[in-house]
Amino acid sequence: MPGTWPNALLLVVAAILLATPRLATAGFDPKKGRLNLLKSLQLLGGSDPGADPGPGPGPGPDPTPGLLDEAGCGALQEKYGLVPQSDWGSTPGDQQRQWTDSQCEPEKICRYWQKRHQLQPYVSWGNMPDYLKDSWHALDCDSLFQPPSPEGLDEAGCGALQEKYGLVPQSNWGSTPADQQRQWTDSQCEPEKICRYWQKRHQLQPYVSWGNMPDYLKYSWHALDCDSLFQPPSPEGLDEAGCGALQEKYGLVPQFDWGSTPGDQQRQWTDSQCEPEKICRYWQKRHQLQPYVSWGNMPDYLKDSWHALDCDSLFSNPNGRRRLARGVVEVVEKH
Repeated sequence: MPGTWPNALLLVVAAILLATPRLATAGFDPKKGRLNLLKSLQLLGGSDPGADPGPGPGPGPDPTPGLLDEAGCGALQEKYGLVPQSDWGSTPGDQQRQWTDSQCEPEKICRYWQKRHQLQPYVSWGNMPDYLKDSWHALDCDSLFQPPSPEGLDEAGCGALQEKYGLVPQSNWGSTPADQQRQWTDSQCEPEKICRYWQKRHQLQPYVSWGNMPDYLKYSWHALDCDSLFQPPSPEGLDEAGCGALQEKYGLVPQFDWGSTPGDQQRQWTDSQCEPEKICRYWQKRHQLQPYVSWGNMPDYLKDSWHALDCDSLFSNPNGRRRLARGVVEVVEKH
């Protein structure tokens, strides 16, 4: 029979509603004379669609993360290509608020950049990207740091800069960037600082010897008149020990052969008047030589020099003895 099952289902639901007063009241619409099945089923499921929903859920978490320190500001700026005082780059709204609330500008980001890019305020950009330089100025970052002393770079700093970029003072800048050129000039590296650096660095003896000074810098030494910054050597120049050290180092054979002595050291030897007295007295002590008596441990190759310089004559003659011969002492009786 058509409609038998739906009618039977309605009778079952009606019986349940009559057995449950709350359901009967809520599920039967007396005006329409029919059951509100949807509402009844909601009640059977434990919910009351007509009830007061009560307070809603509490406020959600703050979408803006915590405050950033210097490193956090720097990381955010780099991640999103943020250009302070110019462009947010791809920074999302939440991170824009985070940047602002953290007061990343000016101090935090300026101090981050100074460390991150090895930037020297007032002096050098270090490796600061070009696109951030306008921001540095717009934020007046320099004002957060102590201005450099009037001297700027010291001797070592001038020397390091000169060597790094192949700078040839009074000739060419080499590969020195513009910022470092200004740093060199403002630090007054020429003449004194670089001259004194070279003198120590290359073991240079002003007026006397180049030491290990590179050839390409010798022009600069003269152009800067570096010698004038140092005390001229005394008329004696090298002392006995200095003459002896030079002679031994280069195998110099006085009165016979310069050995491997460079031109500068040859002039030093001559200007110091190492011959005859200084070298003779050095040998006498160095080789335990007894004038007129014994060669001590004097090397054979120097014995002719001893005679050529007449070294014996510089010492008193005991018992009228003649000068030393090779391995023989000639004795002359006094009259």
